[in-house]
Amino acid sequence: MSWIVFILIGLITKSFSSLLSKVILNNKSDPAFYIVGRWLLIGIFGVVLLAITDKFNFVLSLQNILLLALEALLSAGAVFYYFGLDKVELSRANILGTVSVLISIFIGSLFLGEILTLNKFFAFALIVVSFTILNGGKKVIEGKFNKFDVLIIIGSLFDPFIYVIDKKLIISSNPETILALAYLCASAVVLLLNIGRLKNALATYRDTLYWKIAVPDAFILFLSYLAIFSSFALGEISKSYIILQSQVLLVAIMGIIFLKERDNLGRKLIASFLCFIAMIIVV
Repeated sequence: MSWIVFILIGLITKSFSSLLSKVILNNKSDPAFYIVGRWLLIGIFGVVLLAITDKFNFVLSLQNILLLALEALLSAGAVFYYFGLDKVELSRANILGTVSVLISIFIGSLFLGEILTLNKFFAFALIVVSFTILNGGKKVIEGKFNKFDVLIIIGSLFDPFIYVIDKKLIISSNPETILALAYLCASAVVLLLNIGRLKNALATYRDTLYWKIAVPDAFILFLSYLAIFSSFALGEISKSYIILQSQVLLVAIMGIIFLKERDNLGRKLIASFLCFIAMIIVV
């Protein structure tokens, strides 16, 4: 299959996973330990897949070990996104997160030799316009974000760097191996950084609703990242990343339907549609 097919599969499954994430956080689960459980499950699913397919392939070199360690540390920074998501509407959070697209364009060129094109920058411009519309113009122009908006943006900025590392690791390995190793290492780092808050973990993990949603959520996200990593192996990471951001359209619609997030409905739909057009431009 082509990279476009893989990224579209990743897009659809990641949108459903985003919806489940918000449901869990709305149930007052601790964001950090929600992530630990989620990423650990993804890593376990990856190990099971590797055991079944016998595809484990990791070149044990200093560079690969350092890249894997760096990815785990950057993933810990990405947890800021979920602390913001705990207090921000899902559809709004996904549009706020698209500011990371510009970074993905530049670092894809800088570290992976991907070509800078006008289409990519035009797509980014449309995303900025959608961001402005979502906020009614005032907040973007004046820069008056609330602290949870800032957490969303900060957490999102780590993603492009993480994906570049994934791409570099996949070149000498395969998507299945890197997916399993990356999420096992990332969950361990986040757990260690939050070791002083273990009482919050007990409250989260004792909740049966958490596991009823977290397991299917992690499995759907596992399938999503397997498709996303496969697209990285076949195509440009900046294009895949830009297209992946069009999940704002699907998530906004699902948030309206399933989570009753209908405040500023017209702005959300227009902003999401512009994001979708931006993704189409780069294909």
